[in-house]
Amino acid sequence: MAEALVKHVRSSAERRQKAARSAGKSAPPVPDWFDPENILDGIHVYRVHDEAAQTAAIHSLPAFLKEREANGMPVRVVVIDSIAFHYRCAAAHYDFKSRTRQLASVAAYLSDLSANFDLAVVAVNQMTTKIGAGVGSSSGGGGPESDTYGDSRLVPALGESWAHSTTTRLLLTMDGGFQAVAMGLGGIEGGEGGATRRCRLVKSPHKPAGVAAFQVLEQGIRDAPPQPPSSMAMQRKRPRQL
Repeated sequence: MAEALVKHVRSSAERRQKAARSAGKSAPPVPDWFDPENILDGIHVYRVHDEAAQTAAIHSLPAFLKEREANGMPVRVVVIDSIAFHYRCAAAHYDFKSRTRQLASVAAYLSDLSANFDLAVVAVNQMTTKIGAGVGSSSGGGGPESDTYGDSRLVPALGESWAHSTTTRLLLTMDGGFQAVAMGLGGIEGGEGGATRRCRLVKSPHKPAGVAAFQVLEQGIRDAPPQPPSSMAMQRKRPRQL
């Protein structure tokens, strides 16, 4: 993936330089240090095994970020994958009111971290199944952040309290839903062995809602190939009312 990124950036830079020369201008070249090894050296991974370790790792970030800035190599994105896992694996006697307070505290802390260090924080939630009679009928009812299957629907695991604390929310799905995940189908309208996935913008302070199709390939994230007309027509076809 890093090699594909370097190749893409260098080819883009060459096109810009060619266009600039045609216009009698100049465009900056790609720096010599931009190679796969340096890209991978800039990725730092913290492995945590429980909620306490996750909280400690989050609160240790300011010192690490200051050190990187002092060395002239500032961090621009922090990814927590996932913020939900250790809270969902809590013991049966876990105090869920305490969990809500802790999540609110973590959300506020990460928001301040983003503002103070001029970086993006990506916190990955998980989806859980919510059972409800009547859900999944032709009238829908799953809401913008859910996928409906029969009498159950997928909803964000950490609930509305966490959802309200985020600035931007994205919902990632895979074409085929439960069937694609359960059967490990990798070629659903995907081409090149990659499943078609969709990124839905659910909440944003300055962008309208929308959906984009993509694939995760060996080279990284790529646009999904266009679907054939017959497939698109089948997706638009409404279920027959009996």
